[in-house]
Amino acid sequence: MDISDFRSVVRVDPPAAVLTVVGELDAFTTLQVRRQAYDAVAAGCADLKVDLSAVTFIDASGLGLLVRLRRTAADSGGRLEVVAASACVRRLCALLGLTDVFGLGREPSQAAGRTGTVLTLLRTRPRWRRADIA
Repeated sequence: MDISDFRSVVRVDPPAAVLTVVGELDAFTTLQVRRQAYDAVAAGCADLKVDLSAVTFIDASGLGLLVRLRRTAADSGGRLEVVAASACVRRLCALLGLTDVFGLGREPSQAAGRTGTVLTLLRTRPRWRRADIA
């Protein structure tokens, strides 16, 4: 996907704003989304509703943006609500334990193409480490 395929639109209607993101939400595109969201908050929108249903890719900077926007909304007396999310957004939030934080609930099996299998990640200590090193 080319950066020209990215699009973010904000509909400001105080006390809420609806932010719709299309394309890749990464280090290059989060700056635009952040600027638009902060402008909406400055215009009196304490509640931010984010539609991520058309996001095709999200990385750590995109997820970090959502966390910052959640804090910004809370500081303004509002809240951040993810009203819709694509499969890649749901998957990343599930892997990082942020599903409940963003109110994503359970992943619809049809949208993700899965049968609802729960993935468990285990953290193990590398074998090459000495026992006396934490």
